Formats: sequence, structure tokens, C-alpha cells
Amino acid sequence: MPTDASKYWVEQAGSVSLLPVLHHKAEFARLVREAITELSPDFVAVELPAGLENDYLAAVDRLPSLSYLTVGDLENPGPTGVSLWKVEPTDPYCEALRTARELEIPVHFVDSIEPNYPSGWDRLPDPYCLHAIGLEAYYQKCKESLEASPRGTRDQIDEKRETVMAGRLHRLAQQGRVLFVGGLKHIEPLKELLRVEPPFEEAARIPTEMVKTYHPTLRTIRTLADEMPFFMTLYELQRGGPGPDIAWHSPEPEPKKEEPEPKPEGAELSKDSIFGSLSKLLGMKVTPEALNMSPEQLKKFQLYLNSMTPESWTPPSFKGPEEEAGPTEPPPSSQPPEAGIERFFTYKNTEQRRSELLLEYGLLNATCRTETGALDRQKVYRGLVGLAAKYYQDNTGEEFKLWQNRNFNLFARRYAHLQGRLLPGLLPLIYAARSCVDHNYAYEFWDLATFYPWQTDSQDHIQPFDFDGESLSIGGVKLKSFEFHRTFPRLRQSIKHTSIPERMTQSDDPSDWSGAFESGRICSYPPEDFVIEDYGRYLQKKAIKVQSEAHSRTEPFTTSLLDGIDMRTTLRNWADGQKLYVKEEKKIQGGTGSVVVIFDEDKENSKYPWCITWHGEHDQESDMAFYATDKRRKVIGPGIARCEYGGLMLSYPPRRLANVWNDPYYRSAKTKAEVLLFAAIDYCQDKHIVYVGDSVPRSYFFQLAQRLGKKLVYLPIGTLSPISLERIRVFHVLAGHRYRELAKNFIW
Repeated sequence: MPTDASKYWVEQAGSVSLLPVLHHKAEFARLVREAITELSPDFVAVELPAGLENDYLAAVDRLPSLSYLTVGDLENPGPTGVSLWKVEPTDPYCEALRTARELEIPVHFVDSIEPNYPSGWDRLPDPYCLHAIGLEAYYQKCKESLEASPRGTRDQIDEKRETVMAGRLHRLAQQGRVLFVGGLKHIEPLKELLRVEPPFEEAARIPTEMVKTYHPTLRTIRTLADEMPFFMTLYELQRGGPGPDIAWHSPEPEPKKEEPEPKPEGAELSKDSIFGSLSKLLGMKVTPEALNMSPEQLKKFQLYLNSMTPESWTPPSFKGPEEEAGPTEPPPSSQPPEAGIERFFTYKNTEQRRSELLLEYGLLNATCRTETGALDRQKVYRGLVGLAAKYYQDNTGEEFKLWQNRNFNLFARRYAHLQGRLLPGLLPLIYAARSCVDHNYAYEFWDLATFYPWQTDSQDHIQPFDFDGESLSIGGVKLKSFEFHRTFPRLRQSIKHTSIPERMTQSDDPSDWSGAFESGRICSYPPEDFVIEDYGRYLQKKAIKVQSEAHSRTEPFTTSLLDGIDMRTTLRNWADGQKLYVKEEKKIQGGTGSVVVIFDEDKENSKYPWCITWHGEHDQESDMAFYATDKRRKVIGPGIARCEYGGLMLSYPPRRLANVWNDPYYRSAKTKAEVLLFAAIDYCQDKHIVYVGDSVPRSYFFQLAQRLGKKLVYLPIGTLSPISLERIRVFHVLAGHRYRELAKNFIW
């Protein structure tokens, strides 16, 4: 037989070829297809119970749509429970039946069902090594592992099943050549039984009425699939093609329903009546002509005034011409449209990306393969990590850093080694995504890894099978208790166990979200204010510490410990004479005022077009000037925009900062970062100014600060925590204070 590592291998027992496989492992499915194609047997036998033939083969014909088969009553399982079989394209048995039917080879189910078959998993070598050592060497390693495992009741049940399978295989072998596809732990016992004529034991077939077929919903696939749906999708695309076009059409947005706006009480009143009513409510004298209201109308109008928000206290009809545009900035509608500016932004998941996913899957199928053309699981995982990073950046604007990728790979590899595997499973990968990046990346990773594009939530004439991780629903009837035997999935933990938050359900019509910014009123999101103010104070303290360390003095210990032992210098020189070294720190005179943080200098003035000055709302907040992405680029909720700083400047104390972007004294600045630095030096009331950035400012600014009796302290941005920097770089702008309570539902 073929001996190449990429080839199949079979044990021969007369005219019966025994092909060892592991359940639900795609690495074996390829070998099964190859063996059937090359051997062309007269019969194909599989390790599935007799009586499942009609329903299982019908489920195979429904591929790529997945099906679940059950034996037993789900509503009243009884002491024997319910057995579950999942028909997935990467399962070796499913591939054996599928290939045999395509080649018109008769198939036979030769196993018997054992209701009380104990659940459990044998510790076997990782199937990924098949690509390197081949099936024969892998089988020998598995035999050694199985021989070292303890034997008990389970082996007695296995012996009974193996006797039944051997008898049926012997009868088939009398009619022609047979290829048997079965679990590798049964291959050696079956080989021994087939050497002699085995006693034929006719086991009872499963009654047809006990077998039921269900259509699992997509969220059931995400939770109960034995093989990672992402890997399953790539296999099926290469095996059976893209399938129906509808699987790759992204859902169309529902048309907006026109609803009449409710007319508030008092809105129909004339201007004179409103003035008269206000005067009456304030206790002023009013002529009967001015007060054209009944007592009931006056009461309703008073309730209407009480319900008004502070932002709407000034009715539009009372504004002067100069006030119509709003006090803060011109409305966006009056500004010329900029290239690349969108009116709203929505987070996309796999459902909305179906059309583009077909192209991505095709690229991965072409690149994630071994030299023999088999899918390489390690390359598939790398492709999944990269694709999740791409969608993570699209949805959040945050970049998947090189060091995060390195930590992800290290975490996943070590987790796999702890489990005695070469490659990790789905849950360890999700844990790595959450731990090494953040929850948002973990969500993107999970969404891609568990998406199966051909699966719908319903199918004609087949009852749905819905499992949400806690309760099971069959045909719309929720079952409170249920139990599966034998084939319950290895990755049965719900995705909820990984603590990945689902995103907020968005409005039906996101195109309306940007309309709230038309008034020109904007404000910040308070939780983010606290974060950036705390970080500004941290940078102030760090600058003083850096200055103090730069002026500190270390000397050998003589009579005084000064400010403490310098452990670093002591250990460095311990071999020269075993001396103690002490450190004397110089106290830095003067405090720290302005703080400048530059993430990107944007020398081409293309990435961060929005330049603005903000005043602190109270004495605990600083004034701020910054340049950032346009607030209209990503409107993620009603009156809620997601932006990214290019650079920012904090100035203390608050409410002193003018519009630095139009100040003529800063005209010599070459970049927006230098404008902020000019303002930081100009408005600083303390001695030290902190500047954080990739590069040192021009010497001109150090000289300018010195002439003004101040000192510019430069902190390389690489010395700061990248996690903390990413946390403050993304911020949100609201279209008024009344959106602050709503914002928590859209900001994550």
C-alpha cells in the first residue's frame, strides 16, 4: 500500500480493507475520499448503527446544509437518554458516504447502537501530525496510547459492538471487496476477528420511527459543531463549491417606516399666546387679548414647559439670525463635503459580510494548503487571525499590533501544549484573543470562527433544532432538561462562558443618527473624560520622576544611606568589591502644567482634519485642544460619533484656552502637532511642559520654553504602555448632553 505521509493507509484482513479514522476530524475526511477513489471497492461500510441509513443518507444529500439526527424521545428521554449524530462535511463517515454515492458504490451501516454507551474521550496524538508522519505511523502511536489506557466496562461494550461489526463485514466480504471506515480503536480487534470466521450476532436495527431529523439553527452550529465552522466552510468550498447564491447575499436593510411625528402639546399655539402664557406663569400682568388660552390649555402648556430639556429651552422662532447656526460650530450641512466622509457608520458582522466573505474564503483556500493540496490547519488558523484583525480594525479603528499577534501565538501554543496537543481548539483561541488583544477582537474572532454561511434558521419540512447554550428548543418547543449520549461535542461550552459581550442592537435606520449633529452642539462622554484626565496627571508625575532620576547621584555607601540603596548599581558592581551603593535624588523645583500627546503628526494633513478647542466643564477638568478624525466619519449611534485622536493638548487650570487653531501667533508652526506645542508653552502656568511623541520636537521649542522660564520635558511614546495609549486614543463625541445617558448602550 502507499507509504507516503500524505497518502491513506489501510489494514488488510482478507478482502476487507480497514481504514482507521477519528470521528469529526477533517484530516481523516481527505484520506477517506482518497482511499475510496483509488481502491474502488465493491462496498463501503461505515461505523454507524444499522437503521440510520435512510435518514443519514438524506441528510448527506442536503449538504452543505447541516442536519442533526436523534434516536430517542427528546421530551421523555427515559433512562437510556437520546443519541445524537451530527452530519458535517468534515466528518470521515459523512465523507465516506458522500463519495461512495457519487461513485455509485453501495454503502452499509454495520454498527449497533448501545443506549448506555459511556461518554468520554481517549487521550490520543493530535491529528495535525498526519501531514508529517502519515496515517500508518499515527495509527501505531494511537495503538500505544490506547494500550496504556485503563480498561473497564467500556471495553466490554466495545467488544460486543466489534463482534456485531465483524459478523456483518464477513458476510459482505463474501460478496466482494469491502472498505470499512471506522474508529481506530476498533481496527485491531476487527482484524483479529476477521482472521477466523466470526460468530454472527444479529443485532437489532434501529426502528425507523425512532429516528428524527432536525435542522440546526446557526447559533446551534456556533455552539455544538464538532469541527470549527470556519474550517468546515473552507473544506466544503473546496469539496462542493460555493453552493446556492443566496448563501452569499448580504441581507438588505429593511425599508424605513414613515411614522408621523407626535405633535407636542402647545406646539400649535401662536407666538402671542406663548408670550402671554409665559407672562401669566411668571406672575406678570397680561391683557386678555394676549392670553388667548383656556385654563385647560394653560395647564397643558405648563406641563409641556416642565417636560422640555435644557437644550430646547430656546424655541427656534425666538432665535436671532446670528443664532440659528448654533453657538459652538457651523452645522455640518453648511460645510463642503469632504472625500471619504460617510453620513453614518454601522458595525458589520459576518451576516452583513457574506458577499465579501466568499472572496476571502477563496483566497484562504488557495494559500492555506500543504504541498499535497490538503488544508493545513495551522495556516487556516493564521488566516483566521489575520481576517479577524482586518474586521476588527474596520469596526473599531484599532490596529492589530505585531506584539499582540506575537503574544496571541505564544498564548495559544502554550495552551495547546498544556492539553497535549500541537494546535489549540476553538475555545483556547478565543481565550487568547480576549487575553492578548481585547473583547472586541475576541468577538470578531468568534464571529468568523463559528460562522457557517449555508446554514439558515429554518428549512422546509424539517423541524428546527435550536440550542442557545442553556436550553434546547425543538420545533419551537423549549425543553428544560435533556441529555445526549456518545456524540456530545467536545467544544460544548457556550460562547457565553468566554465572557464576550454582544454588541448593542442598533437602530433600524442608522441613516438618521447623524442628523443630531446638525445643530452644531457637541460634548464629550464623561467616563472617557475621567480616563484622559487621570492619564494626564500620570504623565505629569512621570515627567517629574524622569527629571529627578536624570539629576540623581549614586555613590558608594560611607556614612549615610541618603535616599536609599541603589540596587541596580550595587548588583552591577558586586563582583568588584562587594560594596553598597546609595542614591541621592535631587528634588525638582516647579510643577507640571500643560501635557501634549502626539500619536500621529499627520504631516500631510490628510488623516485628522478635525481641529477643535474644548473647555473643561468644571474645575476638575482641563481645557483641551486636539486634532482628530472627522466626527461624521463614524456615527455609531443616534448623536454618538466615534473618533480617534491624532494629537491632543491638556492645559491647566481650565477655561482659559482660546481657539489655538486660529491664533496668528502660532503661524510659524509647520504641523498641527507644533500648534499644540506652541499653545502648551504659551498657556502653561507651571515650569514644566510634558511632550509625548515619536520624535523629539525642534530645538526651537526648547529654546522658546527656556526664554519664558519654562522647561520642555520629552517622553518617548515607546516608553509608555501601548494598552493605555490605545485606551485614550479612541474617544466619542455626543451631539449634546441629553445623549450621555443613551451613549452607554452604544459605546463599548
